Amino acid sequence: MKLTRQHIYIIFIALLFILLIVIVERKSAKKICKKVVVRVDDEYQNYFVGEDDVLRLVSHVEGGVIGKVQREIDLKKIELKVETNKFVHDAQVYSDIKGDVVVDVYQKRPIARIIYPHGDGAYISQDGIILPLSKKFTSRVLLIYGDYTQNFIGHFFTKKDQGIAMVKLMQYLDKDPFLKAQVAEINIDSKGNMIFYTQIGKQYIQFGQPSDWENKFDKIKMAYKEIIPSKGWAHYQRIDVRFKDQIICE
Repeated sequence: MKLTRQHIYIIFIALLFILLIVIVERKSAKKICKKVVVRVDDEYQNYFVGEDDVLRLVSHVEGGVIGKVQREIDLKKIELKVETNKFVHDAQVYSDIKGDVVVDVYQKRPIARIIYPHGDGAYISQDGIILPLSKKFTSRVLLIYGDYTQNFIGHFFTKKDQGIAMVKLMQYLDKDPFLKAQVAEINIDSKGNMIFYTQIGKQYIQFGQPSDWENKFDKIKMAYKEIIPSKGWAHYQRIDVRFKDQIICE
C-alpha cells in the first residue's frame, strides 16, 4: 500500500504523541510524593469509610509513601492494603502528574441489617457479604431478625441453599422500588419461615420459605395494587402468599 502524505502525517503525530507520553512518564517517575489524595465515593450516601481511615491504612504500607520517589511506590500494595477495610468494595490507586498518590475508594453498600438474638448485629452487603456494624455510620436499611439470624454469622449461611435463596430474595427486594418502599422488617423463625412487616399500613405478610419467591412477590404486588385498595388500607391485617395460586387477605 502506497503511503500518502496524509498517512505519513498521521503516523508522525501518533509517534510524537507516544514520545510525549514517555517523556512525561519518565519525569513523573522521578517526582517525590508529597501527599496522598483520598476520594471516597458516597453515591449511596454511605459514610462507613472516611479519609482518615484510608490514610491510616496507607501509612502502614511497608516502605512508606510520603517522601518517596514515584517509581519506588508500590501502588498495587496500597490497593490491597486499603481493600482490607471490610467496607471497601474496590480501591483504585495511581500517581498524578505532581507525583502524589491518589486513592479512589468505592464502598460496599448494605441492603439489610441483621439483629442477632444474642450479641451485636451485622449488615448484608449488595453482594451477599456479611459486614460488621460501624461506630462511624448507621445505614437505614431493611431489618432482619428472628431465631434464624444466628445462621447469618460469617459466611456459613451462603453455603446453604436456603441461605443463598434468602440473599437473592433480599437483593431482589432491594432492586424493586415498590417492594423496597413497602417492606421494612423481616422476621425469620428457626426453620427459615419469613414474615414481612410493612412501612405503610398495619399489615403483615406471611411469606414462608424463600422458595418460589418471585411468584410470591408478584402476588404481594397484586394484593397492594388491586385487592387492598378496593376495601381500604385499614380493612386487612394479614396477607398470606405461602400457597400456590392463592392470595389470602383477612
